[in-house]
Amino acid sequence: MNILNGIKILDFSRLLPGPMATKQLMQMGAEVIKIEHPNKPELTRLIPPFEDGISVSYLMVNKGKEVRQIQYETEEGRNDIYELVKEVDVLIETFRPGTMQTLGFDYETLKAMNPKLIYVSCTSYGQSGPYAHLAGHDLNFMAYSGLLANNKNADGNITMPSFQIADLYGGTEQIINSVLLGIIQRSKTNKGDWFDISITEATLPMNALLAPPIWYNEKAQAFDILSGKLPHYSYYKTKDDKFVVLAGLEDKFWQNLCTKLGREEWKSENIMTLIHRQDIRYELIDLFLTKTRDEWIEYFKNTEICFSPVLEFEETLSHPHFVEKNSYKYTEDGKHIIGFNLGIRSIG
Repeated sequence: MNILNGIKILDFSRLLPGPMATKQLMQMGAEVIKIEHPNKPELTRLIPPFEDGISVSYLMVNKGKEVRQIQYETEEGRNDIYELVKEVDVLIETFRPGTMQTLGFDYETLKAMNPKLIYVSCTSYGQSGPYAHLAGHDLNFMAYSGLLANNKNADGNITMPSFQIADLYGGTEQIINSVLLGIIQRSKTNKGDWFDISITEATLPMNALLAPPIWYNEKAQAFDILSGKLPHYSYYKTKDDKFVVLAGLEDKFWQNLCTKLGREEWKSENIMTLIHRQDIRYELIDLFLTKTRDEWIEYFKNTEICFSPVLEFEETLSHPHFVEKNSYKYTEDGKHIIGFNLGIRSIG
């Protein structure tokens, strides 16, 4: 995909949200110049395993970028940055508010050099507000946004996420959105702009199902629906200690499930009140223990009930769907996976 051909991005970001965003923008055709400080190495360079002495985690989000080692707090380094700013379309930074100004790279200064510059700042809590200068990472953002409290298991205990939800949605995706918005806006105004992303604030809409009842002072139903207590929207352990899920929220899928299992008496149940039929859920718990995961895959084959096996990440690497879709990016010799291809394709 080369839709962003001709767009140059100056990338001051570190760790995951920013580099992942610029990687995806690069996959859309943009040219990315990544700025690193020679005395302050990018932390992802230290994460094993390593390919030819370079962290695979680092390569996953940075391979293909032009990396410049610049001591940007010195006069020479600052001037190097200024020259680059004159050439690029976009600058992305993830420092705490005020840091870029201290370095001499604030929006107003750079705007004077390049009025068409699209300047994107992505921080924990945004450029303003009482928490603007606080440090934070994914778990903090989830905690403050209410998302973590909403991530409870069936027993009501908070579960620890093993992946960066806020970083990737509130950070990576909003950086990409800001860049694309900036490009569209500039095509109309011939001017750049400064986009201020608060990862925590951008994460709030992930409470979409929980929010409306609370806004109207009613009992939130989101926990009931997504807690795993709904028989038709839950995970189940199988005979071989693996897992499968049912996620058929619509009545037609519930009807299909009842038919397939030969439980006609369940069909009259209102699917939105099945939370009160824990006896059905317990029956399903026992039932799924009678076959292996693969046997259930075969059993429900061609049955529309929103059934899926729970795959370990390693299993996705050889899964026929992802293989055929070419979902992973490989090293030049084809021996190792080095990253992800975009889940977006231009097919017109």
